[in-house]
Amino acid sequence: MPNDRTQRTSPDARTQRSQDRDRIFLNALADGWSVTVACQRSHYGRATVYERRLSNSSFATAWDLAVAQGTDRLEDAAFERATNGSDTLLMFLLRGRRPERFRENLNAKSELTGTVVFEWSPIGARPETPSMLKAMSESTSTE
Repeated sequence: MPNDRTQRTSPDARTQRSQDRDRIFLNALADGWSVTVACQRSHYGRATVYERRLSNSSFATAWDLAVAQGTDRLEDAAFERATNGSDTLLMFLLRGRRPERFRENLNAKSELTGTVVFEWSPIGARPETPSMLKAMSESTSTE
């Protein structure tokens, strides 16, 4: 019998809604899984669920609640690991709960000339961040 990762469904079946598939999708989100995994488990296409989210407010609300529940589960798991020896997870949790004290510093100052100067702490910064900020400042200076 094929498992969730190997079982294939037809393209038409991936767009057909059912309460059972909705339940499987929402339960996967509530367990902390990504939309991709939730789609795989429920045999929905990603485009199908995103289109439905836009057109059906009750589905969007259920989605948001499931994600919040899943995020709580992930936070609980991270807390458990952080208190058992992971300094990195502990810092992420502290930054989330007390950002005024533990966040990385990011200051934006606007001068009268309209120039924006960014200052940040590079701890955990993505390598593309400086080039993205430069491109943003160049695009706003030409407007």
